[in-house]
Amino acid sequence: MIDLSSLPIIDSPSADGSSRVADSASSTTADVAEYRCPREDYSISSAIHLARLANFYDKCRDCPHAHDDGGLLSSARRRQLDARPQQHRFESFFDTSGILGIFGRELSTGVARQVAMAAGVRLRDDRVRSGDGCLLATDGGPLTPEIVAAASEALRWCGLSVVDLGATTAPALVATQLAHGAAASLYIAQARQPAHQVTLQFWGPDARPWSLPGTLEHVRQLAIAPLDRPTRRGGTVSRDTVVPEYLDRLRSYYHALRPLRIVLDTACEPWRQQFSALLDAVRCELIPAGTDLRNAGEARTTLGSTAGLSSSAKRMRELTGDAYIARRLISSAPPALPCPALGTQVVESSAHMGLWVSDDGQSLVVVDEQGAEVCLSRIAVALATASSTTAHIEPTDIPETAYLALRAARAGVGAGGGSRLWFADRYPPLADPLAAVTVLLVLLSQSDRALSEVLDANARLP
Repeated sequence: MIDLSSLPIIDSPSADGSSRVADSASSTTADVAEYRCPREDYSISSAIHLARLANFYDKCRDCPHAHDDGGLLSSARRRQLDARPQQHRFESFFDTSGILGIFGRELSTGVARQVAMAAGVRLRDDRVRSGDGCLLATDGGPLTPEIVAAASEALRWCGLSVVDLGATTAPALVATQLAHGAAASLYIAQARQPAHQVTLQFWGPDARPWSLPGTLEHVRQLAIAPLDRPTRRGGTVSRDTVVPEYLDRLRSYYHALRPLRIVLDTACEPWRQQFSALLDAVRCELIPAGTDLRNAGEARTTLGSTAGLSSSAKRMRELTGDAYIARRLISSAPPALPCPALGTQVVESSAHMGLWVSDDGQSLVVVDEQGAEVCLSRIAVALATASSTTAHIEPTDIPETAYLALRAARAGVGAGGGSRLWFADRYPPLADPLAAVTVLLVLLSQSDRALSEVLDANARLP
């Protein structure tokens, strides 16, 4: 017969998952007491607990037993332990549209693996079958390969077959998901500002973006809890490319366009390459935006010769040199633009429009020929008018909410928060700046009018 009184007493876990195990007869002695670190499903002895404290174990930051040293740690070691900065809570990595954090400090490979596991379990809860495909892509940033490897391993651990598309844009990834009938997509991007920040974004069945609040809330709850493997057999991994239909359906519009001058500012190199490939068939000029023009050489590279400058700018350039142009580009631009110099550079280079595209290729800011930022809803109405459809304006910056609202409204074009333009000409809706810019170029080529005049003629709210 087992003596139940001799079994250890386990305290109920705290909110962060930590607990302490103590012997029922002598729960106050350090030799018998056992501990459990936050988010770990096994107990450790007091000796290991003290060793972890002395060696600054990461999980000791958030553990309620971090000060339970039994008086064995030296006062100097205790002061060092108290002086450590507070570690970010795991839940704080979740943002409105995904998971983000500084690589190596907040968003480690372990965090990416845990989040991807939680996403895989969520997909299994959505009755996604074992072996179904999950597409994975990046923006090509140098910090993304380690995160990609960890996320791929975690998704295959859940039984999903991972298809790596390499470097591309988020819209191209989602379009490929729809073409292949894949169960989900994961996009990993490295932000330009702040430096070393990496983001993870998920799309579920029917290319539905996962946001917070929304589906990401469930993923967050799963990520902070111990996960059980949903299948015994792991998934496969393979390589593929973006479906050619993504660019082919847009390439038919790139003929007989006006010789337009376009200033482009983006850190998403795959988006730049896709746009440049489309412009190769026409006589449009793509001018890279300069975000730091403090020296004459960089200003000359970005702005080109004086042929594209206004007469006053030419005169001032002759008198003061390229430093005048660089100074104007930094100090005189509208402060609301993501790229402070974009508006001024559009004016000084006599460009027809300026474009800013986010690091993941989903958000778009358009600057007209006067250097002013164009309201997104104004563009949406103009595109809807040109496409003989309706526009839906959804002010929320939660992608999942905008996606559901656009489907419910059955509108052809939508404008939402986060500078996203949605298109529902193909089911389901997709935020795609490349499609929006294509329609704008077609509208500009129907006459010799400026962008602001074209939008005034088409963007008439009912």
